[in-house]
Amino acid sequence: MTFYEAALRILESEGRPLHFLEITEKSIQQSLLSHVGKTPEVTMLSRLAAMARRTRDRKVLVTAKDTFALVDWSIPEDVEALAQTGVVEPHPEEELPPLRPPERHPEPRTDNVRVAGRGSDRKRRRDEDEERGGRRKRFPPLPEVVFEILSESDIGLRTEQIIERARVKELCAEDTTVEAVLTALLEDNQRRIDAGRRPQYAFSKDSGEVSLERAGAPSEAPPLELQAAFAQALGIPLEAGRPVLGKPAAAGEALRMPRWCPRCAPRSRTRAAPWRVGCASAWASWTSVRSRSPS
Repeated sequence: MTFYEAALRILESEGRPLHFLEITEKSIQQSLLSHVGKTPEVTMLSRLAAMARRTRDRKVLVTAKDTFALVDWSIPEDVEALAQTGVVEPHPEEELPPLRPPERHPEPRTDNVRVAGRGSDRKRRRDEDEERGGRRKRFPPLPEVVFEILSESDIGLRTEQIIERARVKELCAEDTTVEAVLTALLEDNQRRIDAGRRPQYAFSKDSGEVSLERAGAPSEAPPLELQAAFAQALGIPLEAGRPVLGKPAAAGEALRMPRWCPRCAPRSRTRAAPWRVGCASAWASWTSVRSRSPS
């Protein structure tokens, strides 16, 4: 569950305006967040502040500084508090003079340089591994990233545009692909369907744009139709209304001549074509499949 969804759940259960710190604390206690992160209170405040500034489809408003309530409660909004919500206040001690003057360091001289030992070699190898991607930065789940970006946009966005904005905000890796994003949204929709909830993401086959599916909207489509659009874009087949991940959609793959025979592989150690190793079993199995296939 995203930070915004968890906040809505907490506000509905409490029935009164809450400070963002209290919303974050209750969300963590009830295990509502799918990804907590290092600073969940900062993330919760930024999500709620962004959703409170929306011009349409707004569900939360600001009643006091960093305090949020549901729009359905018909509580008057504090415009001045909305302008101050989410703004980081400077620490009062930052403007104070330092307790002691800056330290003086000796001038660097080559006479005092010591020969680098094994420690520097290990550090150099560690730096090279990090440059090659040995230590990858952890990012939030792709469905949550897409939800945040689409919430800030009034229209649907193409997958390439979503990835570009996520990279600018450092919310996804540089090698994130369109297929990875669409697959993550397809799986998130299927988890919601299995839990009896409505899928959250829609894909337009005509424009190639991804948008948030609003409950009760005039263009509300059946869940199977939403999943079929994602499956068609990814080339994934549907069986009994469910996407079959990891299974090719092409029907003619079984008619292709096998490159090697599983019975002869332990003996030959080479995955050569069956007609080169004289394997009759592979040829017989392939011809039987070929004869049963429709012309």
